[in-house]
Parts: sequence; C-alpha cells; structure tokens
Amino acid sequence: MNDKRVPAQHTNNLLREAESWASSLWKTALARWPDRIGQDKNFRLHVVHPALDELLRERFRRGIHILDLGCGDCSLLDDPRFSGRIRPDGSYLGIDISGELIDKASARHLGEGIRFLRGDLADQTLSHQIAEISHTWDVVLSVFVIQEVPDLNTFLENLAHIASPGCLVIVVTVHPAFAEWLLEEGRIRIESSLQPGFESEVLWRWAGNYPIVDEPLEPFYLPYFHRSVEDYREAFARAGLKVCDIRDIPNREHDLPHLRELPVTPFYQFETNLYWPRIAEEPSALVIAALKEDFHGKDS
Repeated sequence: MNDKRVPAQHTNNLLREAESWASSLWKTALARWPDRIGQDKNFRLHVVHPALDELLRERFRRGIHILDLGCGDCSLLDDPRFSGRIRPDGSYLGIDISGELIDKASARHLGEGIRFLRGDLADQTLSHQIAEISHTWDVVLSVFVIQEVPDLNTFLENLAHIASPGCLVIVVTVHPAFAEWLLEEGRIRIESSLQPGFESEVLWRWAGNYPIVDEPLEPFYLPYFHRSVEDYREAFARAGLKVCDIRDIPNREHDLPHLRELPVTPFYQFETNLYWPRIAEEPSALVIAALKEDFHGKDS
C-alpha cells in the first residue's frame, strides 16, 4: 500500500515543480517571443504549414472548423492556406495561456468566425468554456505545445474530451531524435531537478531548456520534456485517440534539399545557429495525426 502512495505523491510533487519551472521559463521567453525573427516563423511557413495543408487537403474542403490549442500569436492565420480554408463558412478558435499573446493575435486577426480565448490547456474546465462556443470541430490542432507540457496524460485527456466523433487531431512536436542530438551536442541544458526517477508510467525521459534560434540574436529557451515516439503512441492510446499517421518533417529526400537551396533560416550555417548541421540533414519535427475512438473502442 505504501509502495503505491509514495510514487503517486512523488508524481504530484514532480508535476507541480515541473509546471512552475516551465511557467517561469516561458515568462522569461515572452520578452523575446512576440518579436522573434526568421527561424521559428520560417520553420512554420516552409515546413509545418505544408505538412498540415497536405493532411487537411486529404480530408476536407473549404469552410472547415479549426480549434488551435496553444495558438500563441497565431502565425497560422498569417498563412492564406489556412485563413482561406476557414472562410467563408468555417471558423477558428485559438486558445493560449498567455494573455499577452492572445491580445496580439486578436488585434491581428479580427474577422467573422475568428475567435480567441485565454485558457490553460491543463485545466479540465477549459473544455466547458470551449463547448459554450461550439461543440463541433473538424480539426483540433496543437503546434509545438505538447513538448512543453509536463502532464501529458491530462493534456491529451482534455484534448480527447474536446474532440467530437469524426474530428481529426493533429499534434506537431519536436522530433525526439533531433532533441537527442541537441542534448548530445550540449545545446540543451538539462534541468537536473526534474528527473522522473522511479515512475511506472513515463512522465518524460528528461527535461531541459530547448533553444529557439533567433538570428542574428543569441538563442532564447523554452521548456522541453523529452518523450519517445512510442511514449506518444501510448499516451494517445490511453486518452482514447487512435493514431492514424505519423510523419517526420521536413522530408529528408524532397524537402531538405529544397530548403537548403532557397535558402531559408535555419537551414544554413550562421554563428548563432545551434541547430546546425543536423537541421539541414535530418527531420527535426514530428506530426502525429489521430482520431478519437468511440465508447466501443472503435475509431469514428
């Protein structure tokens, strides 16, 4: 009996410590994030958005309803591939914990069918707030958020609760192999106080400060909780989300040669590019697409 209580208490304490650490690191990063230059926006525009667009084209026409969890300052709607897919008959709801980023997103993307809401993705009451706006979403999207979330199980449970039958769930995250390379090269700083230890369920393998390249400035850092591809598969399954597709991006054979030729940052060498040379050689992000399973355990 004691053996069960001690790990549970350890888990709760560790999660609280991890959430406090991640929140503190993000507060520091907010001084840089809204005015970031090049790399992050380029990576989304030239790598993430084409992958998302391909997934959406395979399933939907125009007028789709998108729920974006962790929307930040909403670079997604800067891209006409997505703003055009939403209008005229669809809708978009962006959620983020940062009031500052929500304010910036709202100021830049006013329009019919476009809404923003401040909310914590780990808060179980968030689903009720979202339900008051709409019960039906074609796509629930989360881009580069899941690796910053300590409590992955709660995050995915909330996401699954929000998703209705037939909804496509798309999560984009840092590729585990790319993060491992950054760690091996000493470009991620491990947070030694957040080692999971003896957990029976994997919370994360290790946690550290993930560099955001912001040329020509020095990198700044965001929280990162490392999990393997199999860890993600298992967590999705526990939440009742059936993984239907996993894609490494950018594609090694087709995308990377094109990106090197353009060239766009961070796919060439410069002094503050901590991703070089791996970023130009191997996929650095992972796209996970899933469908919510119904109560019989079958995908809808």
